[in-house]
Amino acid sequence: MEGKLYENIMARLRINIYSQSSALNDVEIKRLHRQAPSEIESALAPFGYYAPLVRSTLVQNEKGWLARYAI
Repeated sequence: MEGKLYENIMARLRINIYSQSSALNDVEIKRLHRQAPSEIESALAPFGYYAPLVRSTLVQNEKGWLARYAI
């Protein structure tokens, strides 16, 4: 994704919005990750993408959490 689609996704993706918050714990991160596919769908709907396939992964490493979304 790029351009307006990417910008709209990032603006609506709460896991991105709160990613720099030190108040997030593991439970909150996992909850935000579970909600992300529906947030991505909502962000793409205004552009005519009403049923995108969103695949997600969430991995914890020594630096923290890494969330990835393939659309």
